[in-house]
Amino acid sequence: MPLYRLLAPTGSIPLAGGELKIGSSPDCQVRAEGPDVASHHARLVVRKGLMPLVIPCSASCQVFVDGHEVAGQAELKPGATLRVGTSEFHLELSSDAAPADAP
Repeated sequence: MPLYRLLAPTGSIPLAGGELKIGSSPDCQVRAEGPDVASHHARLVVRKGLMPLVIPCSASCQVFVDGHEVAGQAELKPGATLRVGTSEFHLELSSDAAPADAP
């Protein structure tokens, strides 16, 4: 299974599996900044054998992947840029991860 990490302005966040919260609240694993960022703005779902998904928590929570607003949900491919408020994050494969099509 590929291992991903999210590169944030404050460092690297490993995405090992499960779900991470994105927002301005201290209980979010991925903290985002900006006047329009909700306390719980979006969810990042890491799925076994599949690319991670980003899902806005509500229609009023704007999330962008590679400059396109997410409506519903969007897959994050390695190299993608995720923007929430004024914060930008970049998804990449971990250096110790095998390619997605490896046996």
